[in-house]
Amino acid sequence: MEREKKKLERLRDAYEAGAETLEDYCREKARLQARLTTLTADMKRLSFPSVAHKPINISSLLRSNQITGQEKNRLLHTIFKRIVFDSTKNHLDCYYQTI
Repeated sequence: MEREKKKLERLRDAYEAGAETLEDYCREKARLQARLTTLTADMKRLSFPSVAHKPINISSLLRSNQITGQEKNRLLHTIFKRIVFDSTKNHLDCYYQTI
C-alpha cells in the first residue's frame, strides 16, 4: 500500500511539474486509487481480530502433558522445517521454517 501511495504522490508531483498531461494524470490517478481501494479491502478481509498474546515457554509446553503428542508434533513442524542429528559428530542441525 505504501508503494502505491508513493506512486500517487510522484504522479501528482509530475503533473504539477508539467511532465504529465491532465488526461494522463486523471487516468493514472484513477487506476492507482482503484488499486489502493482493492488493497485496503484485502487488508480488512485478511486482518485478524486483535488478541491479547501471552508469551509461552515452548520448551515447558513440549515437556508438559498440557497438549497431546500430535499437537506437540504440529507445533514443532510450524517452527522447524527439518532437524538433522549427526551421531558420528554428535552434532544437531536445525532448519527453521521461513515466513
